Amino acid sequence: MATDTVAAPAPPAADPTTHLWQLPALLLGVGVFVAAWQGWLPVGRNDPASAFRRDVDALKASAEKLIPDAVELKANLAKVAGGVDTFPEHAPLARFHLGSGYARLAEVTPAGDEARGYWTLARQHFELVSDKQLRDPNDPPRLLFRAAKARAAVGLPADAPAADVALLVTVLNAPPPGEDGGETRRLVADLALRQNPPDLAGAKVALTQYLLSAGGATPAASLARARLKLGVIFLATKEYDQARKWLAQVGADAPPDVFAPAKAELARVLMAEGDHVGAAKELEALRAVPNLPPAYRAGSAYDLGACKLKLREPDAAAKLFEEAVKGSGEEAVAAAVQLAELHLRSPDAARHKAAVELLAGAVKGVKSVADFHNDFVPVTEVQGG
Repeated sequence: MATDTVAAPAPPAADPTTHLWQLPALLLGVGVFVAAWQGWLPVGRNDPASAFRRDVDALKASAEKLIPDAVELKANLAKVAGGVDTFPEHAPLARFHLGSGYARLAEVTPAGDEARGYWTLARQHFELVSDKQLRDPNDPPRLLFRAAKARAAVGLPADAPAADVALLVTVLNAPPPGEDGGETRRLVADLALRQNPPDLAGAKVALTQYLLSAGGATPAASLARARLKLGVIFLATKEYDQARKWLAQVGADAPPDVFAPAKAELARVLMAEGDHVGAAKELEALRAVPNLPPAYRAGSAYDLGACKLKLREPDAAAKLFEEAVKGSGEEAVAAAVQLAELHLRSPDAARHKAAVELLAGAVKGVKSVADFHNDFVPVTEVQGG
């Protein structure tokens, strides 16, 4: 029998609004992606590790400024130092930048003791990170160089091997490309003076370079200290014109611990050159400094007395030697000898007796002529007395 074929009914047409609910979600996802890619959304802002890493980046930026803001730098150092132990995954980089930040802060700090404290902190942080822990290939040579600066600034032990000193000099003489010089040349000079015998020529070159190349971030107090040290070295090598040049640049705005010795050394340069009028002027300016330390007051009394002798003012010289005798060290002994000689020239018998007592005190404990050493008076003057 024939079978009638009946066509199957066609499926109903799809409702075009069935999946419209997915469209807003898709558009929202695309919008979030684009906003994050463009930097419109603060992705990770609430993540503590990300926030710490931004603190590290801010520290790096503040330390690398041509003229760092010390207040800003201290604030950034405090933030990173406070979190460095909380995020061990970021600790090596953080300690590298903490060391770098403290080193830079030390270089822009005028007070010597405070700067030394920052150098010590820099060294401590550098010692807690190795070059293998730093991902940026430019950072390992910077770590080596900056750690050497911190080590030199803090100071090596008195018994440090000569090889250690030489190695530091080698590292400091080869800064990485783009590295700010800062205190490098001054530190090289200090290391040169540590050698046995001291490398005076090397120290003079390094200090001269430091003074001539110092940037705007270098404190005036640091420059004054360098001028004093350079002047003293030139005085030791009897290059009086150069010694006078650098010592004369130390002005009244220098720290007291720099101004007083600079005036005293400048006076000695002028005395060595035979300019006793100029030397007396410098010494009188020194003695007018308020709260002058006793050692400088006694020492300047002796030097000024010696100038007055050269200027044929024996009475003024005697008063100054009487003051200097009350001090200590070689200058007090020299003052006793000079004062005794002035007493012996007097017709007053009482002064002759005082001269004998002064000379006896000057040679107290000296068993022979060979045992008497004084940079201010030769032994022949004591024998003559």
